[in-house]
Amino acid sequence: MLLDTYAGLSYKIIYPYCNLDIRITIFASSFIGTSVLELTLIVAMKQLNEIYSDEPFNFQMVYEHYRKFCERKSSMKTCPKPIAMKAFEHLIDLEIVSPADNSTSMLKQYRPMRLHLTSQEVEDALLHYSGLPSDIKQWSYSDCIGHSN
Repeated sequence: MLLDTYAGLSYKIIYPYCNLDIRITIFASSFIGTSVLELTLIVAMKQLNEIYSDEPFNFQMVYEHYRKFCERKSSMKTCPKPIAMKAFEHLIDLEIVSPADNSTSMLKQYRPMRLHLTSQEVEDALLHYSGLPSDIKQWSYSDCIGHSN
């Protein structure tokens, strides 16, 4: 999934036997090279998973949740949707998120997707990401915004 091999061993085989520090290192390393925008989208996906009990989400839902965060809780400016879509596609390339089904007839911004990280894994990895604005980390730990609207 995220990492097929780690030190020459299958990730799926060694993961259950790793201690917490090694697991955090594995997930944090999967975020190397990701942008602040991409990490913010990951937090939005994490929160959507919490709101909708791990049901699939789509880019449009992620972008709307991200936009609300930027408007209400952050000093960040909302980036244009085409740029956010490119960031989302990069997360697909990294296998952090993937299609929930095999349908290809749907517009890509409405295609059902799944995040391959748990909430705890996202939060743990964010702790180890240097240079991440504190408002994004705080948002990751906060109650979900925009749910009641």
